[in-house]
Amino acid sequence: MSFLPTEGDAIATALKPAGFPLAAHEPVESDRPSRIIVRMYEPTGFQQRVRAGWFAGLEAAERTNLLEEPVGAAQVRKEGAQFTLSPFRIETIALKVKAPDVDLGPEELGRRVEPGQPVYFAHWQHNMHAEPLGASPIGLSLRGEVRTDTHVPQGGYTINTVHVGLVNNLTTPVAGKVRFVLPEGWRTVPAEVPYRLEPRSSASYPVMLAFESPLRRGAVKAQVEYDGQVYEAVLEVGEPARLSWELRPTRRGAVVTMMSDYPQDVNVDAFVIAPHELWGDLVEGAALAEMPSRYERLVVPAGGKARWHIEAPHEVDAWLTVKLAYHGRVEYRQVRLGPAAQKK
Repeated sequence: MSFLPTEGDAIATALKPAGFPLAAHEPVESDRPSRIIVRMYEPTGFQQRVRAGWFAGLEAAERTNLLEEPVGAAQVRKEGAQFTLSPFRIETIALKVKAPDVDLGPEELGRRVEPGQPVYFAHWQHNMHAEPLGASPIGLSLRGEVRTDTHVPQGGYTINTVHVGLVNNLTTPVAGKVRFVLPEGWRTVPAEVPYRLEPRSSASYPVMLAFESPLRRGAVKAQVEYDGQVYEAVLEVGEPARLSWELRPTRRGAVVTMMSDYPQDVNVDAFVIAPHELWGDLVEGAALAEMPSRYERLVVPAGGKARWHIEAPHEVDAWLTVKLAYHGRVEYRQVRLGPAAQKK
């Protein structure tokens, strides 16, 4: 059974609920939509009489522009909505559909949170994706120029002020607390920042940062939690974190060895980039093999070492690139796999 039965030489390029909730950072209702947008185009260069239906039946249909604003009616019969499609024309149709006569029930179509927690909020610095899962309902930033000399001698402390920025991208109020992860011997005043933001609003909160130890290198990490996901902003103080790492082939794939002289644990998003022949079932007949894992959240301990063993088919002659992203930095290494690499 097809969700969208069609007739005529036209190609359907889009099938979606009506509206643009994600573009406006609006919450998406979980109820089944009653208005479906279908976008089709005519590829042959001849005028076509086209029909578009729906598996549970239609109540009405109308033509719209690309902004989904009505521009005209479409004829609806038992078989579906009928309309004429001019040569090479793109047409957008809004279908008011009937609900199916079966209870489909709620179903999880995928994970609801990112596998690596906390999520580095400035994800664009890690060259990752358009938005984390959840479309960033709360914006988070941490800014300030932190001096590491004792410029305010007050009881032996060095005191600075940083600013936590929050944005509510939702259409409902949001409240919570900003928590901080700090190197040993540092503290913030206040220790936590409670907040309440009205819809589509923002706020900035000053926070005092006090050094109560000689340590002047590390990262101030601000974290907020929303809907099961933790977002994190990082402000480095002193010399930034720089991992020393290498990638080398092994009999069963490759191994990444990372070493750190940083005084705090470093969260690392690690990715494997490989030819599509190693993507397994995702490329069906083109696959030569499949790699078990292409992402891992790694933690390099303070002043310590961590390893990531990447399983890969040793009999396949291929290249493999590893990308490490941490504290707003992205680094790459490449290695050759296969029997030839093992002989070197």
